[in-house]
Order: sequence, then C-alpha cells, then structure tokens
Amino acid sequence: MQMFYAHVDNNNKVLGWYTPEIHGDNIPTPNVEVTKEKWQEILSNSHIFVYSDGTSAPANKLIETN
Repeated sequence: MQMFYAHVDNNNKVLGWYTPEIHGDNIPTPNVEVTKEKWQEILSNSHIFVYSDGTSAPANKLIETN
C-alpha cells in the first residue's frame, strides 16, 4: 500500500506532501502518515489541516488539539 506523508507545522497545517518512492528517507518531521485514498480525499476537499489520527479539516475549521 502506497503511503503519503503530510509535513505539518505546530498547528497541523500541511506544509507539503512526501512519499518514500520520490523522497526516500528525506521526509521532514513532524509528519502524518496517510493512505493514498486519504491523501486524494484531502486534496479533493481542499483540506489544509491533517491530524495525527488521519482526520483532516478545511482552512475555516481548525480543530483544537492538545
């Protein structure tokens, strides 16, 4: 199964997307691992926040995390 990694900032805002097939071990941290299907869903819905459990949210719906 192909996995994607969302490089996120301290607020879980996506800074970029990475895959081991392209970037090897050069995937910045912190990051959140998601499936290809979830990655496609996030992009299709213009979500810019990704959380450690794989959930996501659009720019106008910041989810508070501790």
